[in-house]
Amino acid sequence: MILFDMRRRFSTASYPKFGKQKYDENKLPKTVTNSPYFHWFRFMQLYYSNNNKIHAVFGDIRQLNFKQFWNKFDTYFLEEQTKEYSFKIAKNQTDIVPFNSEDAVNVVVPLKNWTKSNLRKHFEKNVISKVSEGKKGIHVEDSTAEYKLNSRYRISAFERAYDVYTVKEYYEDYTWYDVAVESKCFDRIIQATLTTSDDYKGKRIINVGDLKPLTVTAKNMGMRDVHFGLRNTLTALAIRHYKRALNFINASVTKNFP
Repeated sequence: MILFDMRRRFSTASYPKFGKQKYDENKLPKTVTNSPYFHWFRFMQLYYSNNNKIHAVFGDIRQLNFKQFWNKFDTYFLEEQTKEYSFKIAKNQTDIVPFNSEDAVNVVVPLKNWTKSNLRKHFEKNVISKVSEGKKGIHVEDSTAEYKLNSRYRISAFERAYDVYTVKEYYEDYTWYDVAVESKCFDRIIQATLTTSDDYKGKRIINVGDLKPLTVTAKNMGMRDVHFGLRNTLTALAIRHYKRALNFINASVTKNFP
């Protein structure tokens, strides 16, 4: 008689799910690209490519695609296996869990001479009240995995930092403004600025994801190549994301990311 299951668990539900389609690095599904583990791997590749080194545990990850890496090393990101009891009606003595257990509770539920309302009230008081609020799954900050995720991360921050970094490294002579334009991370800001009419009297708030919202006012309108305000804004954003990329790259070779 099995009272519990031993399950493979990750600290976030956003672990990569590849599906059955053929793996294509250029057409990855959102179930992969929205996983922080995917971005962890990409920054690790940058580190070992830049330094021409090999990871002590994972080996030469420069030669692997993400699916190969994950299928081979996902156990390093797994939580410790824990007992998880199933919700069931006990039918014999072996179905009863140890008394005073912190993981499960034995309950006797009368089926006669009780109303549903009274049963709900007592179940709430004696069972539901013992379950912590918001404790679904495993919390990142309580992770027991060997390689852990930090408690705060944004997929958009990973994406922008990676794009800005790779453009800057490839086009070393580019200005930060050129890097911002080439990386295409900030097209929404550029388009919002260019499409606002010259006689626009108010202001427009543009959501730039993980950064502070950008306010575009009438005085900041103009053509992209000669627009001083826009150039300054994109320059600042590109530099900020490049610095973030450096932090992500350094964190990727530790056991805690980002």
